[in-house]
Amino acid sequence: MSEYFLVEDIKSKKILLLNTKEQIIKYIGFLVKNLDKSSGFKIGVARIDVQDLSKDKLNTWLDMEGLE
Repeated sequence: MSEYFLVEDIKSKKILLLNTKEQIIKYIGFLVKNLDKSSGFKIGVARIDVQDLSKDKLNTWLDMEGLE
């Protein structure tokens, strides 16, 4: 199991997985600058088996339905 930071776009039902604290801090800064444009986000931590998640999926938006 590996730990990833998870950002969920509530409107589009997509998630962004970030694998370092530096990436999530940078992304939170981006969200704060663009608050008036965003539809709403949730931020959390996900523990995911690395075998189930290929490296090309990291730091890209994923469809929520694809992970359930």
